Amino acid sequence: MSKLVVFSLSLFLIGCAFTPNNQAVAHQMPDAEELGASIRVIHASPATAVISVKPRTSFSEIEIGLGRNAVGGPKTICVISAVVIGQTYTCQLQGDVISTDTGLVMTVVGITRAGATSNKSFTIPNPNYDRKADREQQKKLSRGEQTLIIKPEIR
Repeated sequence: MSKLVVFSLSLFLIGCAFTPNNQAVAHQMPDAEELGASIRVIHASPATAVISVKPRTSFSEIEIGLGRNAVGGPKTICVISAVVIGQTYTCQLQGDVISTDTGLVMTVVGITRAGATSNKSFTIPNPNYDRKADREQQKKLSRGEQTLIIKPEIR
């Protein structure tokens, strides 16, 4: 009888170990998945790319542009105002960064009718990145030899 109890208990424990539990598992949504944004790089320097957007939710407007680190500052290249869910929109961008920057940032911003935003960004690596010059610049900044001044874009 004790062998039967041990055998039954063993089967029960094995069954419990391999039975999925009833806990819900939360899956984090990828960054700005509702924009359906993707990128195709055409050329690295100056960076040329085509960003495609296939919105999965309603937006009143989508803006596509160059990030703050672009030579000349941030710049909106395309504005899509008649956004249709599931429709594919494309925008070709071209920009460059200085040699001490690791890559050019390109941004996609979706604005809902309520004013909420959804942001997605892509970085195209800079093939002309100069690590030595970047380190020297960082040393100068840390010693206070130079002050970095960021001027707002004039519109």
